[in-house]
Amino acid sequence: MGFLLMFVGLGLVAGKLLEMGPFPTVSWFYAGLPLALAAAWWHWSDASGRTKRQEMDKMQAKKTDRINKNRADLGLSDKGKHR
Repeated sequence: MGFLLMFVGLGLVAGKLLEMGPFPTVSWFYAGLPLALAAAWWHWSDASGRTKRQEMDKMQAKKTDRINKNRADLGLSDKGKHR
């Protein structure tokens, strides 16, 4: 979400600076608003722990995949095992 807002904001600012199409008539406030919203999104994402949870989920998935691959390479099976 943050990257989408950032790209929209950069497009608006670039259009305004280069005076392309209808962008010169857009207020600087509206051109910069998506950039401010992206910064607010990233701040909230870090403060709420969302970013850290996503990173931990990725690491856990990699760990599980690695364990399953190693078990398969060794010919070990999870059949009959209870966790």
